[in-house]
This record gives sequence, C-alpha cells and structure tokens, in this order.
Amino acid sequence: MNDSIYDVSFYCKGFKKCNTFKIGQKLWNYDENHYSKSFDYLLINKETKDKYNITIRINQGKSRTIKLSSKTPVPIRQMAELFSIIEQLLMIIDGCFFPIYSLLITGSDLSQEQYRQYSKEWKKRRLHFYESYKIYQDRQFRLLSFASILSPGLLTVWRNMLDELDIIHQGVLYNTSAIKIPEDMKCAYLIEICEAITEIIKLYNKTFLVKKQYNTKKIILKDHIAAIISQYGMDIFEKEYNLDKESFLDVLAKTRHRIMHIKRKQPKDYYLSGPESVLYSAKFLLLYRVILLSLLDVDYNQYKSNIKKIVEILNNWYGIFNGFNRKLNCITSDREMKQKTSTTR
Repeated sequence: MNDSIYDVSFYCKGFKKCNTFKIGQKLWNYDENHYSKSFDYLLINKETKDKYNITIRINQGKSRTIKLSSKTPVPIRQMAELFSIIEQLLMIIDGCFFPIYSLLITGSDLSQEQYRQYSKEWKKRRLHFYESYKIYQDRQFRLLSFASILSPGLLTVWRNMLDELDIIHQGVLYNTSAIKIPEDMKCAYLIEICEAITEIIKLYNKTFLVKKQYNTKKIILKDHIAAIISQYGMDIFEKEYNLDKESFLDVLAKTRHRIMHIKRKQPKDYYLSGPESVLYSAKFLLLYRVILLSLLDVDYNQYKSNIKKIVEILNNWYGIFNGFNRKLNCITSDREMKQKTSTTR
C-alpha cells in the first residue's frame, strides 16, 4: 500500500514544473576529443498541444553533460521525456547507453530537497534497457559525432519515428541490454522484428520494396531480411553473402523459428549457437542503427568507414565468425548433396 501511495506521489510530482534538467553521464573508453552542441528546441506536448521553448546543451569530454533549460517553467515529466528522446538518439550514434552519475533539477514549484528526492527516485526507476550489454561499451562502436548531425529538425523527425516504432524499438533496446535473458532468445527476437522494420522503412523510403524470392504463397521472413540487408547491410554481411547467401538467410530464419514453435516443430538442423547469437545480435544492432540513421537522412558516407572497422572487429571476435563459416560450408555441402540425390532418383 505504501509503495502505491509513493508511486502516485512520484507521478503527481512529475506535473510540477522546473527550469533546468541537467544530467551527468559517465563515458566508457572516452577519447581525448571534446564535442559540444547547443540549440533551441520547440517542444510541443502531443496531447495538450502546450509549447515549451527549451535550450539543449550537450558537452562531452571525459564525461557527458546534457542540460535542458527554459526561461519559463516546464513540467518535469516533459523535460524527462525530451531527455529520453535525446538519449535514445545518442545511443543510435554511440551504440550504447552511458550510466547516469548525477541529475540536477531546479525550479520554483518544489523545494530544493523535493527536487533532490524526485531526482533520486527518477534514477531508481530507470528502465533496464538503459543498461547496455558490456560488449557494446566501447567507443569503437561509435559511428560518428553527435555534434555533426544533431539539430532541431533531426530531433523532431526522430521523436516522430520513435512514436511509429513504439514497442518495437524498446524490444531492440531490451534485447541488446544487460538484462539476463539467454543470448539465443535475444538474437531470435532481433531477427523476428525484421518484418516490422520493413514497415517503418516503407514509411520513410518510398522506393523500398520487399519482393517474394522463394517458392511460397506469400512473402516470408527471409524475404524481409534479404530486402533489408541488400538495401542497408551489405557492408555488414558481405562475407556471409559471399560465402553462401541462401544458407545464411536459412540459418537466420531457423533461429527465429525456435521462439515461434514448440520443440518438435522447431528446425532439426542448423541455427545459431549461443556464441553465434552474441555475434549476430551485435551485427543486427549495427544494421538497425544504419537503418534508422538512413531514415533520418544522415549520409551513410559520413560513417561508412567506421561501419567497416566495426564489422572487422566483430568478425575477429574469439574465432566465432570462423566457426560459423565452417557451419555455412557444411550447410552448403548438405544442400548440394540432397540436390544431387534428388536428381539421380
């Protein structure tokens, strides 16, 4: 009972107003460069249509600070929502979330102690997907500098895109977070959402098509994966495609089937192992980031070289990719043997 009262109290305080919402974040493997960006942003509440003029300042060196400020008071929950939108965009750029070490809220609606208590409780209530899996906590996974692309227009498009993505985006974040779920389940989900991802692509890229490439009555998962990779992921999956595109797509589809069927109806042959699931979760997250940046009209050439560096890192992880290559060779041999057997009958 006390917890529910505390929840109501926290919720109600979110409607109280503030003038400043300042976050401090700890960076992993920071570089020596300093990045900063500052601009004014018109935040419009989509429900009430209230408008708030907010100044956004981001400074990054050994740590990162994100400061949202307004001359006129803004509801705390609106400031928190805007921070979340910015933070999730920065994650697409950096490849991970960074932990928060400080939150300072100032204003005149509450006492300094009440703002402090609210800040403390807000940090405790952070969703688990904001804790990125340790393998992504490396600056080598950063695609480009936020300072080179961040703008009011980009932020508005991103906010609308998040609304369209809805729970799909949260699913991606949860399945690339440190949450304790088996890695093969995480990877299977990331493969599964390819069908939904094609829907968001079609909204922003009118030339994008998913074609039926297989002898089936309707478009299947492999068609969606193939369309996405051919448009956005050839630099990421170049080696897999060169080795055996069909076997690779088949392995991905069968990995996803494991979360769609009971055991007796699951594939009996090849699917991603645990270590392979870790590798391909990382590759699918990279693909997802490329897709969203492309839909945000960020020039791929700005970060293409970094994509290739990241893929090289991933392909050299603990020999996992070499083992997977051997698996693809086995699949290819099995398929060719079956084809040869069927033609001789």
